Amino acid sequence: MTNSYKILGVKDFASAEEVKTAYRKLSKKFHPDVNDGDKFFEERFKEIQNAYEILCDSRRKETHDTKLKSTFSNSGEFNFKENNKTESKEEPKKEKSTTENSNDTNSKNKTQSSNTNTTTSHTFSKPKSKPFNFHPIGIVVIVIVVIIVIVSLKKKQQDTYSNKTIENTSSQSSTPDYYSNQTTQTPTYQSPETNSNNNQNSSYDQELTQAYSSSSDYFTVGSTKNEVLQIQGDPTGINKYEAMGEEVWRYDFSTVTFKNGRVSEYSNTSGNLNAKMTTSTKSQNSVDYFTVGSSKDEVLQAQGNPTGINKYEAMGEEVWRYRFSTVTFKNGRVSEYSNTSKNLNAKMTTSTKSQNSVDYFTVGSSKDEVLQAQGDPTGINKYEAMGEEVWRYDFSTVTFKNGRVSEYSNTSRNLRVRL
Repeated sequence: MTNSYKILGVKDFASAEEVKTAYRKLSKKFHPDVNDGDKFFEERFKEIQNAYEILCDSRRKETHDTKLKSTFSNSGEFNFKENNKTESKEEPKKEKSTTENSNDTNSKNKTQSSNTNTTTSHTFSKPKSKPFNFHPIGIVVIVIVVIIVIVSLKKKQQDTYSNKTIENTSSQSSTPDYYSNQTTQTPTYQSPETNSNNNQNSSYDQELTQAYSSSSDYFTVGSTKNEVLQIQGDPTGINKYEAMGEEVWRYDFSTVTFKNGRVSEYSNTSGNLNAKMTTSTKSQNSVDYFTVGSSKDEVLQAQGNPTGINKYEAMGEEVWRYRFSTVTFKNGRVSEYSNTSKNLNAKMTTSTKSQNSVDYFTVGSSKDEVLQAQGDPTGINKYEAMGEEVWRYDFSTVTFKNGRVSEYSNTSRNLRVRL
């Protein structure tokens, strides 16, 4: 799992203000426009933008923190209860020791003063030993050697871990080896695929799998591990998250996530994945744009293949990413979207009831009136628990409650609003 807090350079489980401050500093430093479109800064900016989008959304942040805590508990790197206990036990001891030391020093000073008053003989003091001075160059050499040793040890541990996971999983597999003709000694990941996994996929994923079976040039959501191996080759890294029942294969910075032996998510960050989504045979009409309520097929026809897919089963949501823009589905339909990269063919249409032209909107205006005055929003978010829907125009927002404007924020000074 990618730790979004580390990408932003803040402590784990940092507050929203700390995340926002770190994002502003990093975005100014790594923005491609500031760095003449350098690819390194562009990739780094993508990671920073993705991490911030996860942590600024309360629901996605909660899911991210749950995954992060589960990884800590599995690896044994962090224990909330033990840390609190040790801190509470050690602090009073330190206070006692400091008070005892002060009492001892006071008593020693008293005895020394009394001895000096009573004695008249000369006192002899031992000569102070000169401290050993280290040469600066020697210190630098020692530090460099220690760093090299630590890096080499970590690299060996990662190599042994990845080899062990691949060997263990390949030993349990009864599937023939597709790479037996290769001369390299790197073991390949093989695993048996059972028919029981097919029953756990949704109807839409089954349709995609059927469409995929006729071609072997790409994989998609619902593909098996062996199909990904044939198309994509051996991964550069494998991570298992048993608490969530997930297995993640890495191809450089791109990732493919498996659940129950089939592809559930992927992220084509490095642009090297042969991943593709196909429309079902039911949809044959061409679509130029999509909107809230559109199906996955309509989004695919209007927008093309996403660069990444994430599923949030706890919230019943599926998020498609087009670079930094996102489209969120709920029950197979578009519930919200965010056109951050200005590349989405998204459009909101007014109802047939409203035919009068509107130059501005105000508190109490309908969605149709806002659309006529302001045009299509750059993003839409729904908060069902509060019964609210928020339209975004760059950094400005318009909030609806029961279909009417309840509040707005004209941060970008681009809203045609009037009181």
